[in-house]
Amino acid sequence: MSRQAFIEYAGRRYGLNSKTSIKKGVETLVRPKKPKTYTDAEFKELKDTQEMEEYQMDYKIYYLAAKSSLDLKLRELYSCLWGQCDPALQNNIKLDKQFDNANDKQDVLTLMEIINTICSSSNTADYYPLKFMTANAKLHKFCQGKGVSTADYYHVFTIVSTVFCFFEYHMIGV
Repeated sequence: MSRQAFIEYAGRRYGLNSKTSIKKGVETLVRPKKPKTYTDAEFKELKDTQEMEEYQMDYKIYYLAAKSSLDLKLRELYSCLWGQCDPALQNNIKLDKQFDNANDKQDVLTLMEIINTICSSSNTADYYPLKFMTANAKLHKFCQGKGVSTADYYHVFTIVSTVFCFFEYHMIGV
């Protein structure tokens, strides 16, 4: 499942707050329900009244309910995302220093961050068999395009074949 597909799933299944939180990477409450609005003059009159206490309680109750609901949904999404990871990726994730804390808290945002780091890192930089296959494919598909002079074609072909030979040399030792 791609990152975008997971974000869309979170939005469909768990709501806009979950989708936005995962997309931004921080817990986000979207469109919080606000209690009754007052003009400045009316608000000043509310101080130390029963109505002001109700105003504050409404806001706290909504915020706390929305926040706890979001926390619960994000913990459920953690389990969902962890289950989507194959064993090799799970092993790489477990090696990350943030994993233990994220796993204890069931923090899907940290898990997404770890996965993004793993997927965007250049772990394949030293993986010669993959580089060899890529260089081999480029060499076999290499052709002189329209409008390319023979001298330019030869120059680029020399570079591509040198890279291929470099990796072929390293493959012998692997």
